[in-house]
Amino acid sequence: MTPDLARELTRRASPVWNVYGPTETTIWSALSRVDPGPGPVRLGRGIANTQLYVVDNNLRQTPVGVPGELYIGGAGLARGYLNRPELTAERFVPDPFSAVPGARMYRAGDLVRWDANGALEFLGRIDHQVKIRGFRIELGEIEAVLSSHPGVRACAVVVWEPVPGDSRLVAHVVPGERGCTDDALREHLGAALPAYMVPSRFVRRTALPLSPAGKVDRKALPPPDVTRDVVEASTVAPRTEFERVLAELWSAVLQRSPLGIHDNFFSLGGDSILALQVIGRAKRAGLHLTARDMFTHQTVAELALVVRRDSAVLAEQGAVVGTVPLTPIQLWFLDGDPVDAHHYCPAMRWTPPPALSPEIAAEALRIVAEQHDAVRLRYRRTESGWVQEHEAGATVALERVDLSPLDRSARDAAAVEAVARLQRGMNLESGPICRAAWLDLGEGGAQLVLVLHHLITDGMSWRIVCEDLQRACEALLAGRTPELGPKTTSLRQWSERLHAFVAGGGLTPELAYWQAQCARRIPPIVRDRDCAPGTFGDSRTVEVELAPADTSALLRAVGSRQGTEIDAVLLAALASALSAASATDTVCVALQHHGREPVVADVDVSRTLGWFSTLFPLWLSVQQGRDPAALLNDVREQLRAVPGRGLGYGWLRYAHPDAHVRASLAVPMPVVFNYLGQYEAGSPWTFDGTAHSSISPNTALFHELVVSCIVVDGRLRLAWSFSRAVHEASTIERIAGAFLSSLRRLIACCSSADGEDAPCN
Repeated sequence: MTPDLARELTRRASPVWNVYGPTETTIWSALSRVDPGPGPVRLGRGIANTQLYVVDNNLRQTPVGVPGELYIGGAGLARGYLNRPELTAERFVPDPFSAVPGARMYRAGDLVRWDANGALEFLGRIDHQVKIRGFRIELGEIEAVLSSHPGVRACAVVVWEPVPGDSRLVAHVVPGERGCTDDALREHLGAALPAYMVPSRFVRRTALPLSPAGKVDRKALPPPDVTRDVVEASTVAPRTEFERVLAELWSAVLQRSPLGIHDNFFSLGGDSILALQVIGRAKRAGLHLTARDMFTHQTVAELALVVRRDSAVLAEQGAVVGTVPLTPIQLWFLDGDPVDAHHYCPAMRWTPPPALSPEIAAEALRIVAEQHDAVRLRYRRTESGWVQEHEAGATVALERVDLSPLDRSARDAAAVEAVARLQRGMNLESGPICRAAWLDLGEGGAQLVLVLHHLITDGMSWRIVCEDLQRACEALLAGRTPELGPKTTSLRQWSERLHAFVAGGGLTPELAYWQAQCARRIPPIVRDRDCAPGTFGDSRTVEVELAPADTSALLRAVGSRQGTEIDAVLLAALASALSAASATDTVCVALQHHGREPVVADVDVSRTLGWFSTLFPLWLSVQQGRDPAALLNDVREQLRAVPGRGLGYGWLRYAHPDAHVRASLAVPMPVVFNYLGQYEAGSPWTFDGTAHSSISPNTALFHELVVSCIVVDGRLRLAWSFSRAVHEASTIERIAGAFLSSLRRLIACCSSADGEDAPCN
């Protein structure tokens, strides 16, 4: 029974059951009720006395969500093929998972995976697996997603080489009654699959050619029009105004020049965080883009065709007032009732040009405060919990600190104390939660210090506010009126829309996945002492970094040519190091993302100040001795199995209206991983690197181990923050060293130029 036929029968009469099984296993091996909705075809669970295994190429069982070939064992297995000993030996193989002597299993040749509920999903046939740019791609998986679009009646995905060595995916589509555009299909696929699995061309057909057996005859599908797809290999300069503006934005963010209109953003080292920077800068230039646009149209030439001058999102441009529903990450922090909650305030420093005066800097601060309503937020505890609301008329005052009379060593120490005083001096209820100071260093010039409470800022927010403050200062210094561009969607409107989305059941499809994950055991990591983590005052940090050449290979060869996001590579190295140190084949890492994914329509927070970060648990299965290519593929597939890049977890955990649902998702998070992206080269702003922490030393540690990564000055820098009560520094240093070793092997794997024989597959 084909997927389309099964769903049609289900619509006409219910219930319809999919009874799956090859003849070699007496026809019936698994059973599942047919779901008429979109998504892969479910094979369900095995029947009695039948064993189902999903294994990789090395006959090792794959984790949940990772595709593999289906093998079937049990009492219903045939003896073999009559008078076909060679074929019998090929398809009926010894069962290494059975305790029964001489047990065998049948190699079905079907590509499947386990879902979070313990049922099988059918993705296609193994013989429909192809390799493009180092990735093994299951054509059936693409077809399953594509066929779920209401405008597609039938489809087939094939590989096409317009020129030798340039393999591309082409989707042949038979439209349904509603029809569909190429952009709609790309958007539909991009929501469920990584970019490298989205076909580059969609060809409309009235029907698909069939073989005498009634199956799609892929060899009979004609190639698309070659003239439309062959792209010039040389750098092509912008031809239109949109292309020129976009090329300039890309060049500034990526720090690459010249840049051609056919260059791929992610092939040049771009990532999701840099994509948000492009969107924000485009907004200021009067152009409207979305994150989905950036991932779907990855060249300037393609993006210029969808960019718009008038934004589809109408954001409130006046001063935002009223109560703001707390975001999940804010609830995570405040509900933990931390000691000295007011003292969680990262700081940034800027050495301004000599001509800039404190008076000009103060005016620039006033303009920035008008642009970003979050600096006026205040917090108070009520009987029903914390409340967040705007204070009318609040601004950011510039404090003057004269350190010029001091000698150099005393001046440096006084500057450190001045920053620490700003951090200690926040007040969540009455304000301020944003402070700034002008440090007069005498012959050493001056420094402008900006301190924001973490409740209103994250990694993206720091980039936005520092860029706006510097831009305002430079404009005022030149005698111009600062132009910071229109406001994007306010934190209040964004939070209200997401809360309503959750309350209306918008994340219900993800709930079963997260509940199944959170019911899993948290594997313990290696510890030197079994103690409570203690406070931030007791913590220490081990810092390591990757050489510039390796960092460049990581950003370019790994993140682009192979089509893999950098998060997957870094997580693979972390999982390998932690599993080896902890002697476990499974690790649980809490992953932090920027949290600005487009979940609901008509919102744009690309230039909005706030704490949007997401934090969600991720279980990674790691087999010791796994080669780098297989390790990366495993981690990549497990990442892909997470719905919505993990954003839904926090909203379900902290904002779901049912307290029992919220409680079912509560899990400890001993290890946190956070990739902060690439810090723009040439930026004069630097994170304050003093010995004083941005958080009170009296606050209890949130996690046992926090691994933060950022690319600065062409180097990947990693900070491993740990509790001295739990770990010795030598233990963390050993894990950090193993991480770098594993990362270098992964980089070498993905940088291999051996084509089909390259180990990254």
